[in-house]
Amino acid sequence: MPALSYLCQMLSTFRHLFSRHLPWTMFCAVIVGFIGSQHVEALTSICRFWHMDEPGYHQLLHFFHSSAWCLNAMVAHWSRLVLAQHVAVMVQGRAVLLGDHTYVVKDARRMPGVVTLHQNSETQSKPTYFRGHHWGLVGLLIGSLAQAFGLPLEARLHQGFAHVCEDNTGEAQRQTLAVRLVNIALQFAVRQDTPALLVLDAFFAIAPVFQLAASLWSLRLKQPVLAIVTRAKKNYVAYEPAQPQATPARGRPPKYGNKIKLTDVFETHKEHFVSASCAVYGHVEIVSYLVLNLLWKPIKAPLRFIFARTSRRPIVLMCSDLDSDPLMAISLYCARVRIETLFFMLKSVLGAFAYHFWSKRLPRHSRKPKKNATLKTPPQEHLETVRRPWQACERFAMLGCVAVGLLQLVALKFHDQVWDGFNMFLRTRSRALPSERTVKTVLGQELVRNFHNVASLVTMPLMATRIVPQATGAPNDPDPELRKVVNASVFAPDSLRSTPPWLTCVNL
Repeated sequence: MPALSYLCQMLSTFRHLFSRHLPWTMFCAVIVGFIGSQHVEALTSICRFWHMDEPGYHQLLHFFHSSAWCLNAMVAHWSRLVLAQHVAVMVQGRAVLLGDHTYVVKDARRMPGVVTLHQNSETQSKPTYFRGHHWGLVGLLIGSLAQAFGLPLEARLHQGFAHVCEDNTGEAQRQTLAVRLVNIALQFAVRQDTPALLVLDAFFAIAPVFQLAASLWSLRLKQPVLAIVTRAKKNYVAYEPAQPQATPARGRPPKYGNKIKLTDVFETHKEHFVSASCAVYGHVEIVSYLVLNLLWKPIKAPLRFIFARTSRRPIVLMCSDLDSDPLMAISLYCARVRIETLFFMLKSVLGAFAYHFWSKRLPRHSRKPKKNATLKTPPQEHLETVRRPWQACERFAMLGCVAVGLLQLVALKFHDQVWDGFNMFLRTRSRALPSERTVKTVLGQELVRNFHNVASLVTMPLMATRIVPQATGAPNDPDPELRKVVNASVFAPDSLRSTPPWLTCVNL
């Protein structure tokens, strides 16, 4: 299957990030385990896919704490690799980024970064307060606006820094959550030398977000490197520019003109709205919109406000680019829903947030929701020890992001082959592109079939000889016949073989 060759080629580009061959082999085993496993139980599901026993499980634990690879280098290479595929949605020379936060429930007493979180959802099955991790994620919109994916670029923990001797509380913490996410997008734009457009929800409609985005300029575009599109809150107001005075008067000339409540514009300016065709949540419909460049006091600068009436509800968008296309901004904000789908895939399909890394050096915390101001800081001599499981959590989530991104790239490039190889029941195809779950099902079957009927010169037998050199005798030039035995015992699942799951000589 061409998709498997493409997958191996993509994994081979990560080799230079690891100081030794074995860590890269473990990296490939984790990514393939994410894709091929039928469970979402973190390291346990990966061990089940590879038929590892307890020593193999501990080697995987060590891999996520290893100093043989760097997370920042992994993030930079992954972003560069994705842009090289030429699948990103570009708008006026800018790559479109999606950003948002998500909560992950963690019932742990000694896991760093676990804090008390408040759930605003109206679902009765969710508690109002619970303990868990607060993640910030930035993704890249790939494909097309009609059929897009939100490819994850970087995910970071955004709360619980008291466990690593950094604390922010109250309103400052709320602003820090938004600013930290924008920092991720800004670093991507600067690191890859690619101007970007970041689409956010109403939580990020605050002054520090727009001020940070305007702090770095692009000489090529003569605009800030990062532009912001976000939805305005219902109680926001803006001001018209002050009219020049007919006669000079004492004092400073006024800067702000008439005050405008944004939600009132739909009634006070309804005769100025124009109608046009626009893509709204995957469907093309006629929307009426109005564009006004108004002054916003929190940043003391003008913003572009886009008022739109859609079939869903009226929305007001805020754009830092004063020349942005209003219809394109509406379509991009509607495409922001792809990041919600991405969170579902990371949580429920791959289990990228099902990790459990902890340290006994961290003071024990209660499982009941408590105030975050009472978080216990570890002693200074144990600070580095506590930071390792924090970094392991981010590493595990990042590898899950890489796995989801590879599934999305396969769906874009080999969607016909994926549909041809999909032989399971599917009631309705929502679109021409297969979902990440569909691609995962097809690739998982192909991986098992490939491992069982392995050719003489493929990548996986060489990986097996690197993992288990005792069974081959010569890691760099393995015996072809012995390679078949190794692969039949290591990579074939129990359902396709009669030999024991693990031979003693090939045990990790």
